[in-house]
Amino acid sequence: MSSVISNEIKCIIRFDELIRVPDSIRGFLIDEKIVNKEIYVGLLTRQEIAEATLIAIKKALKSEMISLIDFEWNVLPKEQIRVTIVTHNNSKEFTFGF
Repeated sequence: MSSVISNEIKCIIRFDELIRVPDSIRGFLIDEKIVNKEIYVGLLTRQEIAEATLIAIKKALKSEMISLIDFEWNVLPKEQIRVTIVTHNNSKEFTFGF
């Protein structure tokens, strides 16, 4: 990825920091068989993990394994994060602060 960190990557990183359950989004993608957990082997930083997750999401969108991905991140008046993922079989909303 480029040296400029996208807002989606920042959102994933911040969500993982806040909820302290770092496998929530990744776990959903693995459970839905959108990604294989081996793509995360050897990744050490939250940024590397978030980048790998976003790349997998974008590939899944192109191949239509994911129908919708939506990131919502509000900082003021209080921090709120919502990541919604819709697949053919399931949908999941990950939230913090709502």
